[in-house]
Amino acid sequence: MINKKGIEFSFNWIFSIVVGIVVIFLAIYAANSFIKTERTLQDTETVQQLQTLLNPLQTSIESTTKPSNIIFPREVKLMTQCIASTGMGEQKITLSSKNNIGGEWSSVSFSNKISSYLFMESTVQGKQMHVLVAPFYMPYKVADLVILWSTNYCLVNAPQNVKDELQILNASGVIFADSKLKCSSNSNKVCFLNSPSDIDEGCEIKVNTYLKQVRSTGKLVYYEGSLLYASIFSNADIYECNVKRLASRTKELANLYSQKSILLGDKSNCGGALAPILNNYANIVSIKDSRDLSNVMTQSNDIKKQQEDLLCALWK
Repeated sequence: MINKKGIEFSFNWIFSIVVGIVVIFLAIYAANSFIKTERTLQDTETVQQLQTLLNPLQTSIESTTKPSNIIFPREVKLMTQCIASTGMGEQKITLSSKNNIGGEWSSVSFSNKISSYLFMESTVQGKQMHVLVAPFYMPYKVADLVILWSTNYCLVNAPQNVKDELQILNASGVIFADSKLKCSSNSNKVCFLNSPSDIDEGCEIKVNTYLKQVRSTGKLVYYEGSLLYASIFSNADIYECNVKRLASRTKELANLYSQKSILLGDKSNCGGALAPILNNYANIVSIKDSRDLSNVMTQSNDIKKQQEDLLCALWK
């Protein structure tokens, strides 16, 4: 004879277990959703703080007041993709934060259009990151270069002007040495070759200052002015892409200064004669890669000299 009380007890027990499992599952799901939402909120706030840094005032003359490092509340991973195919291009930046709760890494991405030029490796990871903001002129101020890295760099036989500029720009995470052997083992070693007779010590990154070349990971790029620092700390592909973006911005600014020159006219030697020169400059500022920088800079220097002869300047 079947014991109805036993069946009822077993059913109630099984039902309680099923309900308990459902309740636990819903609680875990709700907790995970809450954690995910909170992490997304925190990462979004971090991205907004980073975005503020990545958009320095392009018309600012003084760049040395920028912070020398960024300290995040937890370890982050920054990745960037540079696009130069249209207009003045853009950079897409992804930030992932590390957290042992709710999965190891979260991810928030945002598009950083036109207003800043971020030079870095394709992926930079750490809780503290070094930042250098350097103005770039060709011949007028084109933009502030934002250069980011998370590991230490050892610059071997760097010329005095490089040491002075990095000090003025408040660069951190950089040490100087007169030999590769004096660099720490965990630093990225950068050898400067300042003349054809200099000995190559076999650093990972080699800077040839008399040819204005930087070789890293088998790739060769060229630099002018403050792009020297961008070429040292940046991935070659990101560097080349941003050089093209800078050239596009240079062209647009040349057109604007040309219009300003026309408005000023020739009164009091205020530069009306520069309008056709700037128009021509805008037409030749076309860069396939960084190898073309030297030709553009030659034209830039000629315009700079003519600007210096004016009683009232088109730019400062």
